[in-house]
Amino acid sequence: MMKFTLLTLSFWASSASAATEIARGYETDNDVSDIMVMGTDLDAMDDAILLDTPDGLATAQDIYGNGDASNTTFKSLSSSSSPLASFEEYYGSSDYANEYIMAGFANGATSFTNGNSDFSSFGPIGQREIVKKGVQYLTAYMNVIEHLQGAVTLCESKSEDESILSWDKAVALFYGTEGEMVYDMGDKRCVNFGTCGDDGTSYVNSAIFEKFIEGQGDLADKKCDDVATIASTIIEHMAVPLVQGVIRAAYKLDIDDGEEKQAAYGAVFSAAILPFVHACNADDAAVIHMNMAPGANSTDFAAVKTAFENTYECLNIDCAVVGGLVDDDGSYFEGAEPCGVSASKSGGDEDGTASEARSVELPTSSAQQALGKMKDVTASTESSTESSSASISALVRSAAIIVLAAPALLL
Repeated sequence: MMKFTLLTLSFWASSASAATEIARGYETDNDVSDIMVMGTDLDAMDDAILLDTPDGLATAQDIYGNGDASNTTFKSLSSSSSPLASFEEYYGSSDYANEYIMAGFANGATSFTNGNSDFSSFGPIGQREIVKKGVQYLTAYMNVIEHLQGAVTLCESKSEDESILSWDKAVALFYGTEGEMVYDMGDKRCVNFGTCGDDGTSYVNSAIFEKFIEGQGDLADKKCDDVATIASTIIEHMAVPLVQGVIRAAYKLDIDDGEEKQAAYGAVFSAAILPFVHACNADDAAVIHMNMAPGANSTDFAAVKTAFENTYECLNIDCAVVGGLVDDDGSYFEGAEPCGVSASKSGGDEDGTASEARSVELPTSSAQQALGKMKDVTASTESSTESSSASISALVRSAAIIVLAAPALLL
């Protein structure tokens, strides 16, 4: 297999002479092309699985284990220890991501302490979702966090160049080559939840890249405490699209008669966020898992949504940042509004019967409100840390690798 693509070679050539932009104005002098082209490998895996043949599945598994465009393999990242103790404690394994993905390839089952999944009922459609999204949101997601934490540790103990390289790797793995890695989820879900900016980019992704750029500058200035706070903020932003993804999947399965695809991607998104929820409230995590696990007898959308909302304060997630499920006209579907927004039915059909797609009006200030939430840094952030000891930032701070500074969900 060819290990070096034209993209890789062109990246090397340009980075030798000038800074190269990864995405959205973030530039680096470091060569992180091998990390970026993992996005190309992700697409190649997906294409192979779509063939729906034994050879295609074998090709996808080979790319997972050995790489293709990149010399860095997803399997090597999946098998590395999680930087967050809460994930290892929840699953009872540091190899949870690899076990999950390999079970997906085999249509098998996991053997975790919590959050087990049995994929035997899934066909090719579900298998594709489990493998691809497992790589994105269990493997790449956690390794972005690991590189961010590593950058802060290196800032405090070693050279500026090493810390910036670790930060650059986090950005490269978050984005990939064309936004197909962790970044992908934010822009897809913002359409469903009314949280896109005028350019179609989610407020979350815009905020994350703003913080990526700010953090890179602070690393160059050795402002290690500031970088720690920024890393914590990014990690909390990254959780929002996962919450949105689970809520949408639950709605599809319960209200819209969703099928295997929704069941599969809902299961992966749940697996990526459940350890955070469990650290806040084990009962709420159990409700989400019971409703979203592969093979669940039924899905109760309202129960899933409520279980998440019960932990928003603990996780420092704001209702306005998550948003609510909207229809094509920008109105909230009834029961799917952001917490704190009351529901009312829309008008009936022309014949006077109740409309099948019931919704409520989306407040005109919703987009501005969400954007304001993402950009507003207030003193209440630190006080929320004291009252929410299980927040995502608090869980990150408790990890063995690094102690992070006070969290801030909002920019």
